[in-house]
Amino acid sequence: VEENQTDAIRLVASDDDDKIAVLNPLEYSIKSGADKDAFDVNKTTGDVTFKDTQKPDYESGKTSYTFKASISDGVNSSTKDITINIKNLNDNEPSFTSKDAKTIDENTTDAITLKAFDADGGTLTYKIEDDDASEFTLDSATGVVTFNNPPDYDLGKTSYSFEAMVSDGTFSSTQNVTITIKNLDDNLPVFQSLPNITVDENTSNKAITLVANDNDGGILNYSMD
Repeated sequence: VEENQTDAIRLVASDDDDKIAVLNPLEYSIKSGADKDAFDVNKTTGDVTFKDTQKPDYESGKTSYTFKASISDGVNSSTKDITINIKNLNDNEPSFTSKDAKTIDENTTDAITLKAFDADGGTLTYKIEDDDASEFTLDSATGVVTFNNPPDYDLGKTSYSFEAMVSDGTFSSTQNVTITIKNLDDNLPVFQSLPNITVDENTSNKAITLVANDNDGGILNYSMD
């Protein structure tokens, strides 16, 4: 039977002693078994149902139930072992297990790998959209997200964001993701002062002030060879 429902099985029996059956209608019951307390049985119709507090949930890990059913005509009785197997349904939303933020070095293309879990074990597909989604390439099956072009911190854009979605074909969930770019010391400092100047004789001992710029914002130290 499918998970999340109460109907389990209808017990059906016959009695060759027709006269006794008329005087003493057949009566169904659950006598024993590992899961006998999970069920109610209609003694007249033989309908067996899960108790409301015992509705089967495949994801709980219990995927089958067993009990011993009994049928009696008031004089004689017989029993039969019954097994109820639970069928898994796609009844859960997938959920992201990967983090919603990551910091990466500039000049690299690997951004993030989206990961999610589906309690029903379905096949998951990924999608990204909104904001900076166009800056990336996504493998919809693996969740691997890469930059189309390596990000350069020094160009001024230091973070990227998008909305990620994961779907099992029926249910889906979303997550806002932010990729922060880490600045690296990847640029040579450049002199801005003139390479040659002229000074008057007999002036102060100050010859020149060296000026340089570093796009990485590093602390500059000057020296002479």
